[in-house]
Amino acid sequence: MSFLSLESILLMTPILFIILPVHEIAHGWVAYRLGDPTAKMAGRLTFNPFRHIDLLGLLMLYTAGFGWAKPVPVNFGNLKNRRSGMILVAMAGPLSNILLALISVIIGGIIAKLADAGVIFMDIEGSLKTLYYISLFFFYFGTVNISLAVFNMIPVPPLDGSRLISAFVPE
Repeated sequence: MSFLSLESILLMTPILFIILPVHEIAHGWVAYRLGDPTAKMAGRLTFNPFRHIDLLGLLMLYTAGFGWAKPVPVNFGNLKNRRSGMILVAMAGPLSNILLALISVIIGGIIAKLADAGVIFMDIEGSLKTLYYISLFFFYFGTVNISLAVFNMIPVPPLDGSRLISAFVPE
């Protein structure tokens, strides 16, 4: 499957429409729990992917292999403890991606075990192709989540890693 094939785009779109909102909601939800209502007031604590997807960022992701979502607004001045709050808010997105990757590995592993045991996909026409796409979905889901978590930890603005570094810089 080539990077920009129709098959690739059809497989990646639902993955991106799940993980990008979860990543951004994680930032906003942690900020909200720590005293900053900015994301909630902006209507960004929603799983609606269109509130989080940046069209140019999505197109870049399909064509160049990297892209971005709309960052959820956070006012770090509203946080109960600015320094630890900034760390927790910055870590929330990448940790949500790691959690989603673990869930993907668990579900993918269960499906693989059931398929090997013949419990599922028995006597279904096209079952091998179906199993291939299901396996590919969970592989991509896990891989994209880990990639997003690692990429976001690079200490370059506006990535989450830069927020972590700035939390340790004296004010």
